[in-house]
Amino acid sequence: MKKIETLRKDIDKIDKKIVELLSERLEIIKHLTPLKTTIQDSGRESNILNRISEVDTLNSCYILPIFKEIFAQSKLMQKKIREDLDL
Repeated sequence: MKKIETLRKDIDKIDKKIVELLSERLEIIKHLTPLKTTIQDSGRESNILNRISEVDTLNSCYILPIFKEIFAQSKLMQKKIREDLDL
């Protein structure tokens, strides 16, 4: 069995990847926002949440709230971008 330090290092590596992927996602949002007519697309959000539930049925009750927060922060960012671009 791995020691606690090793397991924590593994978590740290995963956390770094999560941050990198979230940063990449936000960068894409910067390019996507001017192309969209509205900020919210409830159908798309539902599709993403359903897909996540199908991928990991055991942990989806923990993962779905995280994605809902990602969506919320994404909308805040899009709102700011739209205001800055006067859209």
